[in-house]
Amino acid sequence: MQAVNVGDQLSADSGTNPGTDPGTDPVHPEPGRWCGICGELSDEEWARQKWGWPENNTFLPAAAHHPIVVRDFDPYASRKRQLQQCPGCGGYFLYQTDYEYLANGSEDEEHLTRLTDEEAAGCLDRPGQVQA
Repeated sequence: MQAVNVGDQLSADSGTNPGTDPGTDPVHPEPGRWCGICGELSDEEWARQKWGWPENNTFLPAAAHHPIVVRDFDPYASRKRQLQQCPGCGGYFLYQTDYEYLANGSEDEEHLTRLTDEEAAGCLDRPGQVQA
């Protein structure tokens, strides 16, 4: 019987392989596409809620709440602009919120965009600016 090192195997639960760089892995060439955390997310995800119209509300998928904030471009603003990173594969996302306050109820939006490594590097290089 052959001994198996569990740390060298791809974890089906987390989608990560601790010994492999996701960007160079020949089995999984693109970060995120194989990830057990963010793999179900599209390149762009939108959600909208409007007060008083719950039947029309949409929400981001549960997987959209797992990436961690790498940079908050304006931490004290009421509208969020954040560079986020998946803890499983290292893929980057731009998370933005917007709202409109109306007398008959507010309208809220969330937008999550998957970024390339180059787009994420551009976000990290320019504080307060987003190139996506």
